Amino acid sequence: MSEIGKTIDKLRLEAGYESLGQLYKASGVTIATLSRIINNIQKPGPATLKKLAPCLGVSHEFLLNIAGHIESNAQFTQSTNKKAPKDLINFLEQSEVLFDGILLTKEDKAKTKAALEIIFWDRKQEKQQKKS
Repeated sequence: MSEIGKTIDKLRLEAGYESLGQLYKASGVTIATLSRIINNIQKPGPATLKKLAPCLGVSHEFLLNIAGHIESNAQFTQSTNKKAPKDLINFLEQSEVLFDGILLTKEDKAKTKAALEIIFWDRKQEKQQKKS
C-alpha cells in the first residue's frame, strides 16, 4: 500500500498540483481522503483512482495496478509508466484544468487555445511548408 501513496504524491507534484487542495478541486477527491492515501492510512478504491488518473496524467489501469487491484505483467507497467505526449487542445477541452489555482471556464479555455495558436503559428507554418 505504501507504493500507491508515494506514487500518487509524486504524480501530483509532477502534474503541477502544489497542494492537496488543488488536486481536490481538479479531481473531486477530498483533501482528507488524499491525505490518508498519501500517508498510507487508506488504500484508494477503484472509483477514487478513476477520478485521480486523468488529473495525474496516467491511466486508470496504471493506478489500479500500483494499488494492487489488478495484476498485470511488467510490460504493461513499464508502458504505462512512460507518459505519452498529450494533444494539448484535446486536453484543454476534455479536462478540468487549473491555472494558478483557478479552474478554467469554457471561455478561459477558448482564450488559452487562441493564445496557443498565436504562439505556435510559426511552427504550424513550417510544418505546412514541409508538406508542400
